[in-house]
Amino acid sequence: MNEIQKVNENSVANDQQKSIFDPQAFSHMLNLAKHFSESKLIPQQFQNAPSDCLIAIQYAAELGINPLQFMQNSYIVHGKPGIESKLAIALANNSGIIDGVIQYKMEGDAKNRSCTAYAKLKNGDTISETVDMDVVRAEKWDSKPGSKWKTMPELMLKYRSAMFLIRTHFPQVIIGLQSKEELVDTVKIEKNITPHINKIDLSSVKPPEVQKDEVIEVEVVELSLNEEITALFKGLPKHQQEAVKQTQKSVKDMNDDEKKEMIEYLNVLLSEGE
Repeated sequence: MNEIQKVNENSVANDQQKSIFDPQAFSHMLNLAKHFSESKLIPQQFQNAPSDCLIAIQYAAELGINPLQFMQNSYIVHGKPGIESKLAIALANNSGIIDGVIQYKMEGDAKNRSCTAYAKLKNGDTISETVDMDVVRAEKWDSKPGSKWKTMPELMLKYRSAMFLIRTHFPQVIIGLQSKEELVDTVKIEKNITPHINKIDLSSVKPPEVQKDEVIEVEVVELSLNEEITALFKGLPKHQQEAVKQTQKSVKDMNDDEKKEMIEYLNVLLSEGE
């Protein structure tokens, strides 16, 4: 790192600290967050949430971008903030650290496809990181319900290899944030999804008296897959509902097998929240 880069980075860091700890600057950020939260042009998860808008504004300041740009490209996935890979790549391309932009080399057939993201540094060195489908399968990134690895693997390979390149060689560009796609792929889901059931002592409970000739009719209502997904979805906390909306495709576009996977996935989220 040359002296100009050091001075610039120190100056940015000082400005960021000032925005947090300077009362006048912080008051301005609070006022800005309030106005953002009242707008219908920002994503739904930020509407009527001034505290979340305030944090987004601070993130945007640290990344050196417009707050609205951060809000439109950021997501809360399982309680963690993440940005879209395309924003991270744009930040890297405009960082001044590399000569030109991140480029990609695709190799192999569909089953053994790989992507190498590479870039040339200002000093002439070339850096690269490779991700292949063997890694995807080993990490089970393609096994999540609604996974984009099944429908657009080449784009996902480019996104993941680029994120590896950025995080390995110049993580300061994204201030340690993970991409939305990484968060969706790496969330841990327990296989045992049996809900917890409290034990009840039934020894003192007497069954109702039934006459010999009396017939009790019980109406059995069987929910359709769509109705079951809707019922489970409504039981999620608001932030998880937003995460599901942003990371999963619409129910109307799912086949029956995908709907069953979604039901299992929602059951897992509900059991984690207990």
